[in-house]
Amino acid sequence: MTCANKVSIQVYDAFRSDKITQIDESLALVQTPSTTQRRFRSLQFISKYKGSEYRCLFHFGLTSLVRHINDNELKNLLFSFVSAINLASSNYVTVETIEIVEKLLNYFVQRFQQIFGIRHMSSNIHSLLHVHQGLSVMGPLWFYSTFSFEGIDKDLVSTVHGTTEFAKQLIRQHILYRDSLVLHKHESYPLILFTFNEELLDRKQQK
Repeated sequence: MTCANKVSIQVYDAFRSDKITQIDESLALVQTPSTTQRRFRSLQFISKYKGSEYRCLFHFGLTSLVRHINDNELKNLLFSFVSAINLASSNYVTVETIEIVEKLLNYFVQRFQQIFGIRHMSSNIHSLLHVHQGLSVMGPLWFYSTFSFEGIDKDLVSTVHGTTEFAKQLIRQHILYRDSLVLHKHESYPLILFTFNEELLDRKQQK
C-alpha cells in the first residue's frame, strides 16, 4: 500500500457516506488538463486508486477535497504530505528545499502515528523519513519515478501482435526503443527506428 493510499484511506474513513457523495459532486466539477494520464475516480474507489489517480487528485482536486475536511489536524497532515512531495518533485532541488522536505515529512510521520496509531505505521510511511536523503543523492523524485517506465511498458506491449513468439517481439521492440534513445540524433539513424518512434508518439496523442 502506497503512502498516498494510506493517507487517503484514513481521511476517507473520517467522512460519513453522505459526505463522500458531496465531495464527489465537488470533484466532478474539477477540470484537469488534456495531458492528464488518468483522472481520479469516485472516492468510493479510493482504496483501488492507481498512483496516477492520486497524483491527479492531489494536484487538481485538493482544494475541493479540503473544503469538506473540518478537522484541522487532518488538513495539516494532508497539506504537509502534498507540499513535501510537490517540493521533492520540482525541476531541481536546492539544499533549502531538501531541508524543508525533511521537516515536512518528519512532521507528517510523527503526526500520522499520533492520529491513527502505531498499527497503521507501515514501512511505506516510515520510508518517508528517508526521502530527503534520496533527494540529496539522486535529485528530484521525478528523476527516478516509475510512472514513465510503466507508460513505456504499456506502449511496448501494445506493439506486439499475435500469440506466437510474443517474447521475441517484445525483446525486439524494447531493443529498438532503447537504441532510438541513444541514436536518434545520429546521421545514420535508421528509418525503422524513426517509424517505430512515430507510431508510439501517435498512440500517445490519440489517448
